[in-house]
Amino acid sequence: MYDNQISTIPANFLDKSTALRYLELYENNISTIRADFLVNNTALLLVDLDDNQISTIPAGFLDKNTLLRKLHLDNNQISTIPSGFLEKNTGLEKLFLAHNEISTIPAGFIVDNIGLNELHL
Repeated sequence: MYDNQISTIPANFLDKSTALRYLELYENNISTIRADFLVNNTALLLVDLDDNQISTIPAGFLDKNTLLRKLHLDNNQISTIPSGFLEKNTGLEKLFLAHNEISTIPAGFIVDNIGLNELHL
């Protein structure tokens, strides 16, 4: 579903897709992601939201996605990283946050995730 004109992700959009492993929504016009957006998709390994208009990462966004290995959020409008963003997702290996508007990084950001081996800011 990449390279479309998707601007809104409806509530319950992926609720029945519990076996989904790869979600690619890059190159769209998504501006907001809900904290519960991926709550039922605990099998996800990769989420790619590059090249959208996302301005905020909601607190708790990844809390249930402990299998997630790669998260792409490059080329958005993200200005802050929430405290505890990676706290419950210790399996995340690659995080892409380059080409955003991030001005500060919360204390303990890297320490929260012991599995992280690639970070792009």
